Amino acid sequence: MGWPPLQIRPMIVLLFLLIGLSADARGAHIPFRHSTNGAPCGLRTIRGGASSSSSDGDVAISGPCIGIDLGTTYSCVGVWRNGRVEICPNDQGNRITPSFVAFLDDGVRLIGDAAKNQAASNPSRTVYDVKRLIGRKFGDSSVQRDRALLPFEISKNSGGGDEPVVVVEGKKLSPEEVSGMVLRKMKETAENFLGCEVKHAVVTVPAYFNDAQRQVSLDNTTS
Repeated sequence: MGWPPLQIRPMIVLLFLLIGLSADARGAHIPFRHSTNGAPCGLRTIRGGASSSSSDGDVAISGPCIGIDLGTTYSCVGVWRNGRVEICPNDQGNRITPSFVAFLDDGVRLIGDAAKNQAASNPSRTVYDVKRLIGRKFGDSSVQRDRALLPFEISKNSGGGDEPVVVVEGKKLSPEEVSGMVLRKMKETAENFLGCEVKHAVVTVPAYFNDAQRQVSLDNTTS
């Protein structure tokens, strides 16, 4: 199931938004928040696809800012609105969304509940748990364990690096690409809920991520 449990995942997003966004509701700047001790509340505010800071290290933003808990198995998105945090339901009316991406015969790509619902009949082309691969080397013991357990193919990057990639019908996808698809789904969920474009986000950083994983995650959110 992964951490945190599904029951408290919306509360994690709420906490992050209260920490990072309540200042914005008062018209103040939102500070960068870098975790230095492995705490699961490392935050970074993204502006227009790139980080922007003032001279005192704060970030000034305008418009809605969402908080995304990009989970290994499930993801969640919330927004500070009307003086409180609201968790955005997805197109199925659920407040949490499976971090699943599926690829179909006709080129259609499913993300979230639709992808998970067909996983049993399409196991080799339904990708999930890829966050466990971010920032890892192909030879890492954890990656080799995942290769043995997951139904889709994980191979070594043939581009000269030692990173693991997911292979779907001969096409290689980096874990960051797959996570990016889920991130965009969560952004779309928030935009449908709010009825407007979202350009700013706060994304969670898991406590167990090492420095390489955190850097890759940050690069992914700003790409």
